[in-house]
Amino acid sequence: MADFSMESVRNVDWAKDYLWDCRLIDRSNSGPGQFTNWFPATTVNENLATTQSFTFEAYLSSYSVPQSTSETTVDISFIDDSEHSIKHWISDWVNKDIFGEGKFVRTAHECVRYLQVRMLDAQRKPTKETVYMVIPDGDLNFSGTSESGSHENTISFKVLGILSQTKK
Repeated sequence: MADFSMESVRNVDWAKDYLWDCRLIDRSNSGPGQFTNWFPATTVNENLATTQSFTFEAYLSSYSVPQSTSETTVDISFIDDSEHSIKHWISDWVNKDIFGEGKFVRTAHECVRYLQVRMLDAQRKPTKETVYMVIPDGDLNFSGTSESGSHENTISFKVLGILSQTKK
């Protein structure tokens, strides 16, 4: 039998989905278009840990042990402005900065950008901040509809390293 009461459940300050913030900047500390000081992200999916197991048979049972981990990724969905500033900024980053318009490929060190993800408390004060060194991974597509609504994009990033991580 569990040793807790409804009062102890009510006293927990439960996590909220909206208490986070992120910012995407280049090496000169500027972001896409008007989005240098903030980023209009609607969702963030931050891969914090990945474990792959090795399974083996011994005697009459199967056992699993942690074997390895894999690369870290961060996926972001965002709403763009009417000039598609973010889409063009990311497209130029891939096509011009990383791939030199088809003439060369830069090193990861030369083309990395920074993704800052902050967790916030109920008063919207940062409780944890991680600054990732990232490069885009996968496709950035334009998809139009005939509906009147916000234009949302999703982009995946490979994390090449963590520049800083702080807990307040």
